[in-house]
Amino acid sequence: MKLSEFVDQNDVDFTYNRVDASYIPEMERLVGVRIGEQLASYITDYGYLGCSHIEFYGVNSIQMEKSDMIVRTASLHKRFPQTKDMIALEDRGDWDFILVDSNDKVYRFIPGNNTLSETNLKLNGYIIARFARI
Repeated sequence: MKLSEFVDQNDVDFTYNRVDASYIPEMERLVGVRIGEQLASYITDYGYLGCSHIEFYGVNSIQMEKSDMIVRTASLHKRFPQTKDMIALEDRGDWDFILVDSNDKVYRFIPGNNTLSETNLKLNGYIIARFARI
């Protein structure tokens, strides 16, 4: 199933104050990471996504550089240099983060034990799988 189909068929929140594709290079400059195709579409098509108790970070046209995805990514890069090639997508609680690289591969990062592991999923597949567990 495509992410767009999943969003259309389920009770998924997103922002109406989205940025357009012209903002992606500025975001890349701010976070120091090239943004992959799926993440760029996620940002421009939805801004963020939320459903039930799950909410993924995002970017919106009101907050711009103060959006949670940018702020959390910068914070992680500063405190945990091993995340410098990734963008923060989700805080699963108790310092358990989900990150996305420039190829849209999704990773789990647990700062407490300094563990970075692949999920073997790309962004859209991860989002659908995560929401499907609700």
